[in-house]
Amino acid sequence: MNKLLRASLILAAVMMFIIHSESAEASSEDDRITTQIPNGIWINETLNISGSTTITPQNANWVIYNVTNPYIEWEVIANGDYFSSVVPVSEGIWIWNLEVNLTGIDCTCWLEINQPYGMQKEILNRVIFVGNGPHEPIISRNHDLNLFIDEDIEISGEATLSRGNVQNSQMKIQWCYSPQGACNGTLSESNVDVDWDGLNYTFNINASELNLFDGKWNLTYFLQDEYLMNSPNIFTTLSVDQTDPVAVLISQENVTEGSVVLIDGSGSRDGIWGDNLQTLWYITNPNGSISVIDGTSTQKLTHQFNPMFPGNYTIRLDVFDAVGRTSSTSVNISVTNLPPEFELRIDGLNSSENSNWRVYPNEQIELSAIVFDSQTDINSMSYRWFLEDELISEDSNFNLSLSKLGSYTLKLEIEDNDGEIVIHDLQIIVEAKEQTDNTYTFQVIFVIFVISLVGLIRFVRSKNRKIKTIDLPKWNENN
Repeated sequence: MNKLLRASLILAAVMMFIIHSESAEASSEDDRITTQIPNGIWINETLNISGSTTITPQNANWVIYNVTNPYIEWEVIANGDYFSSVVPVSEGIWIWNLEVNLTGIDCTCWLEINQPYGMQKEILNRVIFVGNGPHEPIISRNHDLNLFIDEDIEISGEATLSRGNVQNSQMKIQWCYSPQGACNGTLSESNVDVDWDGLNYTFNINASELNLFDGKWNLTYFLQDEYLMNSPNIFTTLSVDQTDPVAVLISQENVTEGSVVLIDGSGSRDGIWGDNLQTLWYITNPNGSISVIDGTSTQKLTHQFNPMFPGNYTIRLDVFDAVGRTSSTSVNISVTNLPPEFELRIDGLNSSENSNWRVYPNEQIELSAIVFDSQTDINSMSYRWFLEDELISEDSNFNLSLSKLGSYTLKLEIEDNDGEIVIHDLQIIVEAKEQTDNTYTFQVIFVIFVISLVGLIRFVRSKNRKIKTIDLPKWNENN
């Protein structure tokens, strides 16, 4: 059975590609290989098909398969490496013809023409009926093999009949619950009403009418012509989801500006389909403006929020499932402004804890305020320096010198962009340097020098007197 299913899937996929290829060839100006021959031509003995190509035709090849029984491996009826004839009609355009003797062949066949084009391959496909028949109808699909369905879904494709009128045909469907891929329970069957536009068919699948509850279902459909011949089955999987997802959002509700807040929507769910959800995030700022934001996780169910301004924010999460059902939730976050913190530095030294500072007259000192706050506030910080209640500077740092003795009150005001003000008072005391009496010092030094000199002189004299009083030996002639 698995072999039969596999073969049917292959045929259905091939037929969808055939129809798509034909449609593209009829509408595109960049077609590289075309033919005016439609699907479903009847051939008794000789296939004769022609068209045009914009690809150098020397490397073309073709093959004809017998697909009468789609449940067995396809039989190669004929193949070749060249067109039967090629005629150049202008630069880059050739007219080709393919003639193949199919005498004695009776089949529903599939013709495939291949032309290499760089690293790719251009393919032209047609369904042909060969011999006396009878031949089963062929249907293609215009949808994916796996479909998500809410309540109602449209199925469409194209039919190819060897004989009869499609208006007299009947589309039949079969379905079963298949949570693991294989039918689990009863196989149901029904006819469906088909809208025909030429050979193009359309019909609807309604989950409620077929009693399809949430989960995976196998759907098979086929066309039965007026001669009671059935087309190969087309298989698809229906993922039914008629339950709204649930959006869940967790976050801190009170934070300070500049904080990184994790907004967690990973608890959102979609019934049996789990958390396979698409998301949209919205943020309403304190000024009322709304912006769309992206999530930071692979499923976009979490978001890192960094509020730079105080006020009330609203974060909204919308979740969407595969069939478009949606759910929303939101959280309000109150952001509190932080007053600025700072260091008062005098000549590069942290003086924030000092209540007074002593200087000499005309001594220049460097005053600077180093602020610690959110980046937004720092970039818009205001500074005001007052000396005895008189504004003297609005810079974060400046130089100050005072000439008169006394005590002065220096006040620093720092204001952020939210109007938060911090104040620091400092007493600057201007005092005289300790006086040194240079005259007295000189006198002391001079007295010391004189005393030392007198002492030295007396010492020298004393030594000289001792030398003079020494009796020298007299010369004795007798000696």
